[in-house]
Amino acid sequence: MAEELDYIAYFARTKRFDIRPRTIFVEGTTDVELFELAAKLEKEETGVDLLGDRLAIIAAGEKNEGGRKECAGN
Repeated sequence: MAEELDYIAYFARTKRFDIRPRTIFVEGTTDVELFELAAKLEKEETGVDLLGDRLAIIAAGEKNEGGRKECAGN
């Protein structure tokens, strides 16, 4: 089955992520917050719900834990 080959969906299920037909993984929770804020502002301005119920934005980790680590001295 095609679903058996979907490694991202399998990973998301093991982490109990809320995946949807369209799922975008971002580095951290700040990125999710920015997507949600942009969607909220667009909905207030135009009435269009950019996220809807078919799109999920999921952080790979909390805050800095999902993305690259900052090097000391940077």
